[in-house]
Amino acid sequence: LSQSEVSILKEINPYGLILFTRKIDNKLQLKKLINEVKENLREDIHILIDQEGGKVQRLDIPHWTRYPSYREIGELYVKSAKAANRLSYTIGRLISNDLVYVGIDINCAPCVDIRHLNTSSILVERIFSSEANIVYQLANEMIRGFQQGPIVPIIKHMPGHGRSSLDSHIELPTIDDPIEELIYHDFDPFIKFNSMPIAMTAHIIFKKQDPLNVVTHSKIMINLIRKKIGFKN
Repeated sequence: LSQSEVSILKEINPYGLILFTRKIDNKLQLKKLINEVKENLREDIHILIDQEGGKVQRLDIPHWTRYPSYREIGELYVKSAKAANRLSYTIGRLISNDLVYVGIDINCAPCVDIRHLNTSSILVERIFSSEANIVYQLANEMIRGFQQGPIVPIIKHMPGHGRSSLDSHIELPTIDDPIEELIYHDFDPFIKFNSMPIAMTAHIIFKKQDPLNVVTHSKIMINLIRKKIGFKN
């Protein structure tokens, strides 16, 4: 950490810090960085990362394992639900081991979006299935693996990103489907996971609910998430 970074972090005193690849070299370096953060700020600051598997791994080869994508786990489910559930749990448990070892305690995973025919290429490999029940089962097993780590999971991208054909890192997606259809399909896994401690909102505009603001900045959509999905945290 530079002295200016330390000064800024002390002024902000954030709930946590999220790590990206540019700050990661190897296991020893990462452990030292996280320890330095805690020494300069506070011991109980949370350290977050995106470690899903597949293309989204901030901890990657050659120093860490490259895990299967969610799509690969979902494809295994078609052949054997038991094997896929076991694999999803095992990946969650192994990722937890990787994170705990270096001092990370919160993982921005899993994605519990539902795949559609027009799902953005940035997301299609990061979704378990086009069926809500399969998404729920596999995500639940992965969460179980995380929590036994113990790692706190962040479900995403609430209330559902699967209908977007655009990469929300680059363009602003909009969805104009009726709320009744969304509740019984795209929202379904989020409703089942509404007791999770943390959720990441989708950077999407739901036109029929709030045509002006992305979910993250929309009071209307946050209220919908509270009432329709039942997420209270």
